[in-house]
Order: sequence, then structure tokens, then C-alpha cells
Amino acid sequence: VDASASGHFGTAAEEVIQSGQGTGTKRELAAVLAGALAFSAIRDGDRVGMLMFTDRIERYVPPRKTRAHVTRLLHELLYTEPKSGGTSLTTALHYLNNLLHRRALVFVLSDFHDPADESWQRAMAATNQRHEVIALRTVDQRELELPNIGLALVQDAETGEVLELDTSDPEVRAGWAALGERRQQDLIATFRRGRVPELEVRTDQPWPQRLQKFLDYSAKRRVA
Repeated sequence: VDASASGHFGTAAEEVIQSGQGTGTKRELAAVLAGALAFSAIRDGDRVGMLMFTDRIERYVPPRKTRAHVTRLLHELLYTEPKSGGTSLTTALHYLNNLLHRRALVFVLSDFHDPADESWQRAMAATNQRHEVIALRTVDQRELELPNIGLALVQDAETGEVLELDTSDPEVRAGWAALGERRQQDLIATFRRGRVPELEVRTDQPWPQRLQKFLDYSAKRRVA
């Protein structure tokens, strides 16, 4: 589970969150997703562990299969304060590859805002050869579209870079949307090349049914 600073971003409206149709931040969304996957695993009699990462390993909890263990995982996910804000999927995947000696089902919960594209893509391909990797991409609506609110300051949570944007300019909003769409498509293409099943999960949209259908389809592919 990616615990980097970009996960603190979330713009779902309060009424959407209260209705159960969305979550606050991408990190909260990742924690809820991880909890759902963990409880599903122990119901099936499987052991489940957890690795939290930024650009370093923040926390590792070895696999077990009790409800108390899953409760501990959720507590770690929600209350661990990361010591770093950057992202290194490569570090996390290399650590995992050295740690797990038996084949495992590995869910990577992240927004994949890792600037070292070639490095983490190679690491994920290597992990997918040894294990079975499934990517769950956490996304917020404002990464894909800007509201018309006039001048706005936008800060990169991981680098600290600040940009001033005139969101009243249609070309600025269109350019932002185009960048977001291009990034989405690049990630989808990356996962397809690596034969890694992936699902986009958004903070402003309901996800349980989509996730269940996705997992059912992935399970059928594994059997086939």
C-alpha cells in the first residue's frame, strides 16, 4: 500500500462521502480497499500480510489469517505516520521479491505517481513473473478535471512545487484534462504490456461492485 504524500489528496464532496458513494482521500480509499481484500482473504482461509511504502519501507506486517490480524493491519494503515513523502515502487517491489519465497497474490494499491517510470515498470514485471500482481489505481476527480474557480495554487505534495493556474481559462482546464487522460492511458498501456490486471478506483465513485466484478474476472483468468 502506497503511503506517500500524494495519497493525502482528496476532493470528494462531503455529501458524497456521507452517502457512502466515495471516500475522503486516496490514502483513506487505499485503506478501505486493503481492508476489504484482507477480510475476503481470511474468509477464504488465506493468510494476508501488508507492506506500506513511500520511497522507503514504512511498515511490514507478516501474513496471518485471523480477524484480529486484519484489524491490526487496518490500524497500521490508518494511523501510521510515514517518515517520508516520496514514492518508490521499485523499493517496495524489490523488498517484496526478497521477502516472499512462495508464490503469492500481490495487490499493489497506489496512485503510481512515481517519477522513476522505467525502474518501477521493470520491477513490477519481475514481481509478476514470480508472483501474481494486481494493480488498483487510486484516483481523485481533480487529477482529471479542474473546476472553474478562477486563480488557484496547485502544489505537488511530494516535491513541494507550486503552480498558479487560471482555472477560468478553458484552455487551462482542457490542458489539465488532457494531461490527466494521457497519464491514465500511459499507465493502462504499461500494465497491459506487463500483463498485470489493473482497476481504476476513484474517491468520488462507489467501488464495491466494480471491484467484485473485477476480482471475479481475474479469478476466472487464473483458472483458465
